[in-house]
Amino acid sequence: MPVAIELTRAEQEEYQRGHRWGAAIKAGLIAGVILLLFPSGNPWTSFSQPSGAHIMGRPISLDPSVTFMSAAAIPAHTAHLTFSVVYALIILVIVCRLRSWRAIIGGMITALVLYGLNFATFRMFAPEFTGPYEVNVVLAHILFGGIVAGAIRGMLRPPMRVDETQPNPGPRLTK
Repeated sequence: MPVAIELTRAEQEEYQRGHRWGAAIKAGLIAGVILLLFPSGNPWTSFSQPSGAHIMGRPISLDPSVTFMSAAAIPAHTAHLTFSVVYALIILVIVCRLRSWRAIIGGMITALVLYGLNFATFRMFAPEFTGPYEVNVVLAHILFGGIVAGAIRGMLRPPMRVDETQPNPGPRLTK
């Protein structure tokens, strides 16, 4: 029976190089869907906002008739998932060389920088969408960064290689 062994360092780096873009896209979609369900970063205040149309935690419509499930929110959901993938690709650049907790912290810090750019853009072009919800938008960005970074690191973990030449030692008995 074959045994699973670790890949060499060169094989691990090659695996990660070949899979990092896919890992970032998948991680962005996973975190994007989570924040689509909880747009303010927490379940208690997520749906108490003026509209169901959100992009990365920020309400983008003042119309209270736009609900989460309405057809009018579909463009916002599409834009939200698009920004999730773009943000994840940016976070990938930061976390691809970091390990575990450092990657998660790096993802959160990168998400704070992205929030700053988001806030500046909205403040300049659509100031009516900034205001009382900023704490929730910051929280959503921080959680997004942590989720994406953790998912990317998890997806970039290379699989073990099966070595057919070595026998499986079986379970070890301890006394």
